Amino acid sequence: MRLPWRRRTPAPGEAAATLAAMFAEEARCDGRLVYPEHLDRSRLDFSVSSLLVVDDYLDHLHAHRPPEVISGAFEGDAESSWGRTVIRAGMYVGEVLRWNSRPGYEWLAFDAARARFPDSFRDVEWSLSACAVLATAGGDLLAPVSKVLKFLDNGREDSVYAFAAYICR
Repeated sequence: MRLPWRRRTPAPGEAAATLAAMFAEEARCDGRLVYPEHLDRSRLDFSVSSLLVVDDYLDHLHAHRPPEVISGAFEGDAESSWGRTVIRAGMYVGEVLRWNSRPGYEWLAFDAARARFPDSFRDVEWSLSACAVLATAGGDLLAPVSKVLKFLDNGREDSVYAFAAYICR
């Protein structure tokens, strides 16, 4: 029995779109991004070129990340400010990819991706970087949250703009 006050669990794509919008639109954000003053939301229009703005923001985060993020093994608490920022930035990158690349990418939560693509996920455990992926029916997989984490680790050499420009060419 579904209780009337309980909200349904959103589908992965719906949740991703909501989180991406929370990243892009200050009015929809709950104020839990780190260094929001360094994100020019007025230029986030879900175009590939808007990822240049995201690169600038992630570059600031890379330069000001705390020790647990510097370790290169940050798979932290998804409810922390850093965890929320990483997930929302990753969902924004993923939505840019979905909107601007060839059709057919859909969001899959980790468990669904693991069930659909067992060979690709054989040795993968749930983590922040693999919490959701973009997949095609043919088995192409993209992990935008992982890409954001790589940027935080390595800086601009892991540009989300360059990644998307290549995928969407």
